[in-house]
Amino acid sequence: MKICIENLDAIIEKYQPLLLSMANRFDIFDKNEAYIMARDMVFEIVEDFDAKRGSFGGYLKYRLYFYFLNECKREKIYSLNSKDMQGVEIIEKIDDDISIEDDFVRKIEINELENAIKSLKKQEREILYLKYDKNFSHKEIARLLNLSPKSITNYHYLIIKKLRKYFEKEDLV
Repeated sequence: MKICIENLDAIIEKYQPLLLSMANRFDIFDKNEAYIMARDMVFEIVEDFDAKRGSFGGYLKYRLYFYFLNECKREKIYSLNSKDMQGVEIIEKIDDDISIEDDFVRKIEINELENAIKSLKKQEREILYLKYDKNFSHKEIARLLNLSPKSITNYHYLIIKKLRKYFEKEDLV
């Protein structure tokens, strides 16, 4: 049998006793998990194998042995409350700029703003869209809507006033 990726299933089947033996050799791992880890490594080992350097079985055994040895050296974390070698809980080492409360409040604010905008007339929504989404000036909006720039300024002022009133009425300010 040629040692290549195309024969990967046959290789795994042929060397299954070796894979099981290596998986059972290290008590630190769950046996099923270790076997799966060994099977996953076979792909990489087949890719790296050079027939000029010796037999595949010996190379597979060597690579799996050192793979599992290296895995044993890694610090296993089972919980965020586990402590590292200095006695510090893992959760304390995690940097987070995210506040669940702030995200929650922000989502509520966004939903209320959407509701407030839905309560506006179509032309008012259009003006807000052009002003804040498209970043158009009052002059550009006026040209698009066939109104004067002064009218757009007045509309904008009234729209903001309506939105403030909506938020005050809903007791969100």
